[in-house]
Amino acid sequence: MKIAFLCHNVFSNGGVQRVVTNISNLFIDMGYDVDIICTDKKILIDRTKYQLNNKVKVINVERVEEKKIIYLYKKLLRGINKFTNILNRPMFIKLQTNVYYKKRELDEIADTIIRNKYHCVIGCEGYYSVFLGIIKTKLNCKTIGWQHSSYDAYFTSKNKYYGNRENLFKTYLNLLDKNIVLTKSDKLKYEKNLNVFSQVIYNPLSFSNRNISNQQNKVIIAAGRLVYQKGFDMLIEIFKTIKENTKEEWKLHIIGSGDEESKLQNLILCNNLNDYVKIFPFTKDIEKYMLSADIYAMTSRNEGFGLVVTEALQCGLPIVTFETSGPVEIIEGYECGTIVKRYNKDTFAEKILDLINDEDKRTKLSRNAIKRASMFNPNIIIKEWDRLIKSIT
Repeated sequence: MKIAFLCHNVFSNGGVQRVVTNISNLFIDMGYDVDIICTDKKILIDRTKYQLNNKVKVINVERVEEKKIIYLYKKLLRGINKFTNILNRPMFIKLQTNVYYKKRELDEIADTIIRNKYHCVIGCEGYYSVFLGIIKTKLNCKTIGWQHSSYDAYFTSKNKYYGNRENLFKTYLNLLDKNIVLTKSDKLKYEKNLNVFSQVIYNPLSFSNRNISNQQNKVIIAAGRLVYQKGFDMLIEIFKTIKENTKEEWKLHIIGSGDEESKLQNLILCNNLNDYVKIFPFTKDIEKYMLSADIYAMTSRNEGFGLVVTEALQCGLPIVTFETSGPVEIIEGYECGTIVKRYNKDTFAEKILDLINDEDKRTKLSRNAIKRASMFNPNIIIKEWDRLIKSIT
């Protein structure tokens, strides 16, 4: 069986890249031929970053640059649609498609897929899922859309990724052979709001280990790209409240890199937390940091799944999270963490303080965390993918 993943860049920083790498490696282990088609013209191939198997072929089809006048025209229409929603209706589907996608790029990717004779191609994230739907009639293979963020992050949040583009998703995802989402709540939203029937497949754990936190480190940890969506600004404010309400010398470690790093560093300094809050750069060895912590804090404004949450569970860390779809589905009903109403920073601080002051509770949640993490075993997840692909090819 020959399959391909279509994405922007599998070697950039982020959970999507790690998951695509992990799933690709698992398919290789099952005897599949796997390619990853990337469109980033600045791609730097680094197989060691996420341990991409040498048998996975990386194909770079650079995104096409349009003439400046066409680029400006489309940018203007995208801006108008952003504020008026005028293009987001069935009668304008052709125009909306042309505004958000480049014909030459569509043709080049279609040619690449046809030339390589894949049995199945998987579009990673919303953009490339819709992309496959647009070119579906040209292809002689099966197609799958794989959504890596929540429905709300795509369409309803403050900084929504695909605002006023629901019509594109409704039209083109329905042309695919399957649409994969990460949570049951997203499955319901896609079916109710877009009439797109989907299947839920969880992301697998990205590493295996037999070690767990000893719950004696006095460290709260969080990890992810340093961007607005991840809510690290709120976490720093929460930690200030924690410091003001405990005599214990706890610290906060944030692992990641991104555009908001200088803003977060300034927030740390302004709150006199520079002795207690440290930002560490992106690392391939997140396990080391997890094992040196006691509590995982998830303050994302939206989170489609939360790979780092399952990784934290695997290391025996209790979770405190805002009520977003991914983390809620991971921990609700398993007594391995606490869910806080979104943006309620005071309650979030209280829940962490409860864990700081109750080591027995932390230990109990830690044991349950390990049990829950076992349900995301890669061998379980890849069998679901294998069954799916064989059922449509």
